[in-house]
Amino acid sequence: MAMVIGKEITIIFAIQIKLFKKNIDRFLMSKFKIGDFVEVLDESISGNIIQIDGDFAKINSDDGFQMQFPWMNW
Repeated sequence: MAMVIGKEITIIFAIQIKLFKKNIDRFLMSKFKIGDFVEVLDESISGNIIQIDGDFAKINSDDGFQMQFPWMNW
């Protein structure tokens, strides 16, 4: 009986983690939108977001280059 309960708790915990990640994704997506000015951490690159695709954001840098960066680290 204890093993069944343990497996059920593990499944519930895994579902809660997935829901948490989904909510964080929604929160972060609501914080970034096309046209926002951003700066890249640990780089001297900045520019405006021109496209958001999944875990990547494409920016048009101040130097005129289009660059794609991961904007989420999971």
